[in-house]
Amino acid sequence: MEMPRRDIDHVRLPMLLHDRRRSRNTRERIRWIKSEEQKYEPELIKKIVKEASAKLPPIPLPIKHIVGLDSRFEQEVEPHLDTKSLDTVCMLEIYGAGGIGKTTFALNIYNKIRHQFEASSFLADVREKSSKRKGLEDLQKTLMSEMGEETEAMMGSTFNGDFEIKRKLSNKRVLLVLDDVDKIEQLEALAGGGDWFGSGSRIIITTRDTTMVDKHKMDGVDMKKYKMGELNGDDSLELFCLHAFN
Repeated sequence: MEMPRRDIDHVRLPMLLHDRRRSRNTRERIRWIKSEEQKYEPELIKKIVKEASAKLPPIPLPIKHIVGLDSRFEQEVEPHLDTKSLDTVCMLEIYGAGGIGKTTFALNIYNKIRHQFEASSFLADVREKSSKRKGLEDLQKTLMSEMGEETEAMMGSTFNGDFEIKRKLSNKRVLLVLDDVDKIEQLEALAGGGDWFGSGSRIIITTRDTTMVDKHKMDGVDMKKYKMGELNGDDSLELFCLHAFN
């Protein structure tokens, strides 16, 4: 016996409505999943890039004319830095007259040893950049960025930057070079304490001030000084020829 058409429609209609609701719910869930994927995709990409970058060998910073610097490093500076020691944080002041080659020497050292550290940063022209509006804040952000850390939370003041540097780098063995420092406030904002960086970290500063590290007391930090002298006769002649014939 066949079911009347009206009874068939009574059964089919709820089924159709149920199927439509289920289809709509499925579409909405697919849209939600896609929106969630899009929301987290940038963070995932950032994480992948950060992890991949950490595994790549560091790219040397550009440098010209390193005449006589390799021997200086090996004989005079490397023993001071003692990069194999992980027991303490060390700060090395390279001081000397303007134009004598302190920045070039610091760059050469940085390129030689940066691969031994978890993170590194070379901040050039600290004296000039810190004199600008929010200059120290910008240098703090550059420091953190080069060390592979986020900088969004550092907005507002150098105090926030101090806190973030210590919070994120206190357990990392880092190499930090501060080029052309002339005020103690610059050191206080960029390398304010021995507990800002992990054990085994090395901080190098270049300055014309022979007493900069003497003024900047840091508990638990091994403070050392190196006077940048002039090149010897043979190296001076070689450097002159490089400039003259290039």
